[in-house]
Amino acid sequence: MAASMENNNPVPVREGGSIEKPTGWRLELTPEKRRRVVYRITETLLGLPHAGQVGLLKLRRMATEFEHSTYMTASSKIDYMEIIAATMVVSKHVWGFAEHGSDV
Repeated sequence: MAASMENNNPVPVREGGSIEKPTGWRLELTPEKRRRVVYRITETLLGLPHAGQVGLLKLRRMATEFEHSTYMTASSKIDYMEIIAATMVVSKHVWGFAEHGSDV
């Protein structure tokens, strides 16, 4: 399974192209809500040092893949949000220190 990269659609797609139906807590996360999460992840990544060297399309692809991976492995909506939030905080912290030449 992979996130559909066409039109930045982070909906789970099975091999062969059939769309996987969400169940349980995943029903609450519509494709639109997931796109907003990907947008926020991308915005966070854009604010990190050296993000401009990576390029917007690559950052968006990274954000989509990260969101999809988290969506598929999280055990609950809270787990999903906590993993994403913690990763963004750590990224800002680590990259911020690296930019200023500090050891972490």
